[in-house]
Amino acid sequence: MDVIISEDQAYVLEASGRCGATCIPELIGRYYGFNYYEKMIRVSMGEDVSFSFDKLTPCIGKLIISEKDGIIMKQDRLSMDDCTDVQFDYRVGDKVRKFSVGPD
Repeated sequence: MDVIISEDQAYVLEASGRCGATCIPELIGRYYGFNYYEKMIRVSMGEDVSFSFDKLTPCIGKLIISEKDGIIMKQDRLSMDDCTDVQFDYRVGDKVRKFSVGPD
């Protein structure tokens, strides 16, 4: 929900099934061991969805940011012994914006 409080009064600006931003769905899904987007879609279709929290997997999300607008010239895969997944939202040749908010 997006809510604004003005003079001790709360106003609802938006209420939706948005799944979160800037790595939140990916981190939750990875940690608890399920596909977050699939669960969200199944719930929205009225299906019963079960969750099992037997195996928790520590995880991190890291944003790689740019200090200026430009074009990606090179991407190196992160090297971590226990890393199971690396995901880039942009490819070599894509334009990027100077970082100011998550989608940048």
